[in-house]
Amino acid sequence: MPEVCLNDANAVFTDSTSSADGSKNFSYQWNFNAGSPAISPGPTYTPAQLTAKNPAVKYNKSALYSVSVKVTSFGCADSLTSSFTVNGANPIPNFDILTPSTLCSNDSVRIKNLSVVDFGEVTRLEIYWDANDPTKVTIDETPYLGKVYAFRYPDFQTPATINYSISLKAFSGNAASCSKSATKTAIVNQSPKVTFTTIPGICNEASARQITQAIFNNNVPGGFTYSGTAVSGAGVFNPVIAGVGAYPIKYVYTSSVIGCKDSATQNITVWPSPVANWGAGLPSCEKNNIVFTDSSVANYSNIRSWIWDFGDSTKSTKSTGAVFSKIFDTSKTYSVSLKVTTDSGCVSVLNTQLVKVNPLPKPVFSLPSICLPDGNGTFVNSSSITDSSETNFTYAWNFGDPNNSAGSTSKDPTHKYSAVGPVNVKLIITTNNNCIDSLTQVLNTIYPQPKALFTITPDSICMGDTVKFTDQSVGKSSPINKWVWDLGQSDADSVQNPNKRFRDSGIFTIKLFGFNGQNCVSDTLTKTVTSFPYPHLKLGPDMKILDGGNALIKPAFVFGNNLTYLWKPPLYLNSDTAAVPRTTPLDDVTYILELTGIGGCMVTDDIFVKVLLAPEVPNAFSPNGDGINDNWVIKYLESYPGATIDVYNRYGQPVFKSVGYDKPWNGLYNGNQLPIGTYYYIINPKNGRKIITGSVTIIK
Repeated sequence: MPEVCLNDANAVFTDSTSSADGSKNFSYQWNFNAGSPAISPGPTYTPAQLTAKNPAVKYNKSALYSVSVKVTSFGCADSLTSSFTVNGANPIPNFDILTPSTLCSNDSVRIKNLSVVDFGEVTRLEIYWDANDPTKVTIDETPYLGKVYAFRYPDFQTPATINYSISLKAFSGNAASCSKSATKTAIVNQSPKVTFTTIPGICNEASARQITQAIFNNNVPGGFTYSGTAVSGAGVFNPVIAGVGAYPIKYVYTSSVIGCKDSATQNITVWPSPVANWGAGLPSCEKNNIVFTDSSVANYSNIRSWIWDFGDSTKSTKSTGAVFSKIFDTSKTYSVSLKVTTDSGCVSVLNTQLVKVNPLPKPVFSLPSICLPDGNGTFVNSSSITDSSETNFTYAWNFGDPNNSAGSTSKDPTHKYSAVGPVNVKLIITTNNNCIDSLTQVLNTIYPQPKALFTITPDSICMGDTVKFTDQSVGKSSPINKWVWDLGQSDADSVQNPNKRFRDSGIFTIKLFGFNGQNCVSDTLTKTVTSFPYPHLKLGPDMKILDGGNALIKPAFVFGNNLTYLWKPPLYLNSDTAAVPRTTPLDDVTYILELTGIGGCMVTDDIFVKVLLAPEVPNAFSPNGDGINDNWVIKYLESYPGATIDVYNRYGQPVFKSVGYDKPWNGLYNGNQLPIGTYYYIINPKNGRKIITGSVTIIK
């Protein structure tokens, strides 16, 4: 679509139709005023333009038109309709110079487009920034109302101002007759010009410094200010406030007329102060060389001098940090200080440390009395030193033991000897400052071990019996005069020949050790006493057996090891030594069971067997689930193995049957509860006794 105004000769439409097969055999049908209603007066064109590929049309009225074209190729057609604006022929150029009273030569001049047209849009702007220099031009093909344009003129410090004529030309189409111009004058003011040379570094501990490296052009009157870390507006920098590091310092000069500014920034580096550091070596003993080692750090440049004050009225200035030695005549604590200076003039803080010069230790220890085979002897150390710094001692012991060369570093060590002496014991004491002295003594108080012996009479019993213990120990270097018995069951005794009654069963460990006149402890002799337990027996409640029946006599509770059974009398029993014998009594009888366990320890209990004439058959029960009389229980029938029970309803139908009385009837038939009523039973004992019949009633 062309950009035209009413004064343009023609609007030329450019066809860009394409076909998928690449064909170019197109015919065209144009409508240059396709809106409804059509705009009047309409455009002027020749008939040939209606079928041209790129038609040229003269429009006679500013307006928004609809233009359509139909393109046909081999009978296939497509159409397109687009909007098209014919702009007015009277653009009104206009612009504002932004902040016209404060234009500075070192900043851009900005204008704001205010151009309009009586119809349509401004299609192009040409801005000529200097009437004397046509090359200073800005062309904008897509302008819009309010758009801002900027241009920077050459920076100057003299004269005070320079006037520039700015011309803006606005277009609403392609013809020159579709454009108009507007001109305004921009008054640009002189700007200050500053330079800022390199600022030398400064020590962290130095006094505040005036910055003098910033200068300005004198042709521009005005004033300046500094800004940045630890710098005043007048340019005084304080390194103590800033601290170590590099800091940008900004210098700003402002003209006094309209406030045009120029600035520059330089870094100032705050050098770290050197750090004085040193150490005193070991040993630090009176009248011995003490080694001083410097470890000071320059942090920047190099250290050139070391000034020492040793706190004993002597001082020294050195030109190197080499290791050196000094002797202090007496033991005390000295305040030693060091200060270092670098070749940049930076000075460290005074490093003051306390150097303690210690006296030599005085070793003293006592010799122990030692008993074998324990062999442990503790050496009591009472060594001292005049400055009372014994807690800082370190110890090295040599116990002179050919069988155990291990030493010790404890203050009061314990050493284990395996043979009698004599031996040489040596103690070396080292203070925390490596001051050393030693002492050697002869140890000849190592004694052999006594031997513990005793007899036990008897050595196995039944629970509750008494045992006698007889001491036969040998003291060797002197007689045994103290006995320590462990008689088991947390019982102890200190007599020479104790007795003990064992009230519990088990294997009890008996131990004895003793002490002789040198308080040497013997070995511990261990023997055992076996106290066999009585077995536990409870035959349970008395029994009832139907006449002609039989039953097993099963004890209610039996506990023990290696148990043997003997039933008395053996009358009616199938075995008098069985654990659970079977009795077939003809009369009432009382049985006594002798139960013998491990160690031959025996207990007894008795049980009475009552012979009943017949089973006890209940005539009613209530299977309602309340836990009371829920089952039909026939007492004593279990003594008749193989007995049968048959129960029938009133119609003669069987509802319960049992062969061998293994469980009572619960009133169920085929898993269902039988109704209330009377039922009839037949009980056959199967032992020659006659059949028992009768009725039983189910109630709820």
